[in-house]
Amino acid sequence: MLYDLRQNLLKITHHGSRASAIVKGMLEHSRTSPGEKRPTDLNALADEYLKIAYQGYRAKAKLFHCELVTEFDSALGPVDIAP
Repeated sequence: MLYDLRQNLLKITHHGSRASAIVKGMLEHSRTSPGEKRPTDLNALADEYLKIAYQGYRAKAKLFHCELVTEFDSALGPVDIAP
């Protein structure tokens, strides 16, 4: 029973962090005026949109599951774009 509680706590923490990141990204996106360019981490942006797209699809197809595997370029610096 203690093992189950620990596993549930880990899942809650993991999903809570993901939800927090999604909400933060949505709020940031809504606060930015259209077309406003600023230095942006493309790795973080791509990761955020990949996760949002995955969760959006999961909401429609409950049985869908996949592992998201990414290989972002850590040497890529900020790019001046409208995220």
